Amino acid sequence: MIHLGIDPGKQGALVAIFPNDEIRKFVVPTINKEYDKAKMLNILQDIFNEKSNHGGIHLCLENINGHSAMGRSGAFVMGIGKGLWEMAVMAIGIP
Repeated sequence: MIHLGIDPGKQGALVAIFPNDEIRKFVVPTINKEYDKAKMLNILQDIFNEKSNHGGIHLCLENINGHSAMGRSGAFVMGIGKGLWEMAVMAIGIP
C-alpha cells in the first residue's frame, strides 16, 4: 500500500511512502504565487498509476483550521488549497 500525506498550504507538500520504504516528496506546485492545478493533478495521477503494483493507496489530507494570526486572506487561501487537493483526489478516484 502507498501512504500519502498532504499539507495543502502553498508552502506545503505531498509525501508518498511506498511499501519498499521509498519516500517521495513533492512541494505544492505553484505558478506566480497561484496553485498549479494541472501539476497537482499530475502528481496524484502518477502515484495513482503505481497503485496496482503496491496494493492501493491510503491518503491523509491535513484538516486545516484558520486562526487569528493567519488573517482572513491566509485562511481563505488555505481553504482553497485543501479544496483543490480534495477535487484532484476525487477526480482520479482515490477513495
